[in-house]
Amino acid sequence: MIKVLGVSKLTRGQIGRLNATSNYRKYDPIFLRTTNLITGESPDGTIRNFYAERVVNCRRPLLGGALFKTGLASIVF
Repeated sequence: MIKVLGVSKLTRGQIGRLNATSNYRKYDPIFLRTTNLITGESPDGTIRNFYAERVVNCRRPLLGGALFKTGLASIVF
């Protein structure tokens, strides 16, 4: 299971630059970059980026994210 660390929104300009400069799946006519990019950590600790439409079985920690957003994490941890 992938643990979600963050979500980024790409603009069409950023996607255009990635398409122009990246060799990743350059000649794959089916591959399409989307605006939703997820940064996730796999169970072995590897951190990777995924396009949201290609991600299966990932989750954001239930309470961990809420604690850090509200500032309670500094009190609890």
